[in-house]
Amino acid sequence: MTLDGVFDFLDSDIPPSAVNGNTLTFPLGDIQRGACANFTFTAFVSCDAQAGFVACSDAHIFPDSLCIPPDPLWSGALIQVKGNCSNDSVIFQLKNIGTQSMQGALDYIVIEDAVLLQQGAFDLGQGETMNISLLANGTTLHLLAEQEPGAPGNSLPIAAVEGCVGSSGATPSTGFFNQFPQNDADPFLSSLCWVLTNSYDPNDKQAFPTGFSDEHFILENTELEYRIRFQNTGTDTAFRVILLDTLSAYLDPATVRPGASSHPYEFEIDDRGVLRFTFPGIRLPQEAVDVAGSQGYVDFRVAQKRGNVPGTVIENSAGIYFDFNLPVITNTTWHTVHEPLILVLTDAGAASGGAGALRVFPNPAGAGPVTVALPPGWSGVHQFLLIDQFGKVVRSAVFTDGTYRLQRDGLPAGIYFFQIESRGQRKFAGKVVFFE
Repeated sequence: MTLDGVFDFLDSDIPPSAVNGNTLTFPLGDIQRGACANFTFTAFVSCDAQAGFVACSDAHIFPDSLCIPPDPLWSGALIQVKGNCSNDSVIFQLKNIGTQSMQGALDYIVIEDAVLLQQGAFDLGQGETMNISLLANGTTLHLLAEQEPGAPGNSLPIAAVEGCVGSSGATPSTGFFNQFPQNDADPFLSSLCWVLTNSYDPNDKQAFPTGFSDEHFILENTELEYRIRFQNTGTDTAFRVILLDTLSAYLDPATVRPGASSHPYEFEIDDRGVLRFTFPGIRLPQEAVDVAGSQGYVDFRVAQKRGNVPGTVIENSAGIYFDFNLPVITNTTWHTVHEPLILVLTDAGAASGGAGALRVFPNPAGAGPVTVALPPGWSGVHQFLLIDQFGKVVRSAVFTDGTYRLQRDGLPAGIYFFQIESRGQRKFAGKVVFFE
């Protein structure tokens, strides 16, 4: 377990065998095939922690080898991303932790709050690193990189740094850290990043990732993780707690994976997509007697149904039953399915002759169109070519007003290459990424 610096470890069911700063190692022993086990630990959140910021805890269970044979075309490279705040800089590190060199350059992007800030490429040998240094100005920065094609597992090279102000004196931005998924899709990893709050409704529901913009946009097929929290604010002990959660019609009940909880529970799901978490004999004390002991939670993950169209709104809430009382209904979480993103990566530098740089906007964008604008003063006839990874021209268009509007128009997801030619000579080039 690796804990954020605002946490102080207190105790656990299993004593840690090693403590190195905020990294704790717990010996779990053997677990038989098909069996489950759990333990709990307690950590105290520092009173100096700032409300509105996130605090993360990361779990990594060993052995972490995968049973699925690797793709025979995989090069052996594996990309990892880390980020940290260092004085007046935010430094992201791309590292090839695999056993072989990358088979070719891959791309990365940096998102500042919710806007594309920077893009680039990297090509790393075995064990090599590449640092990307950015000015610390209090914004939330994400670096997302491509993973080596065919790499085993579901590793997502992503890292985020929040609240790095340095000497800028800027007011930190909050609310952006959880807009993208965490890198915990592999079965041996779990990351939780909670927003630190003061008082809050003790019976609520949270969803991760939160999505970007006010519409809580997520991409099609993004898996969702929900946490239902409950607290006995009554006047007596609650001997049984039941949580009922009716899944949205846009979520797939067959993919539900019940997760961690504060207390042992029994799980059921019916043919209508209603999840039932029962905590029998929980003996949850009332808040007035034991504030910490009066609280509980349960987590679960679920995938979207295939084919959710852009604009689909996925809502979810839960009912919390304490003994035989009427249910407490949580808040409703929501996500909006976003159009598959288009990202345009232009080659560094300007065209020959120093005539200025290509402008692309919005970037990234939804399904389109994306405007590709030549530098001021460029006139005449120009040709836009879009080429797939096999060298086939899949789009060819002539434009004369200095701008070209790129649309996806049914092209499959993947990386494409573009060229802009004038009088038979290539003037600009780069890549276009169509996301799933």
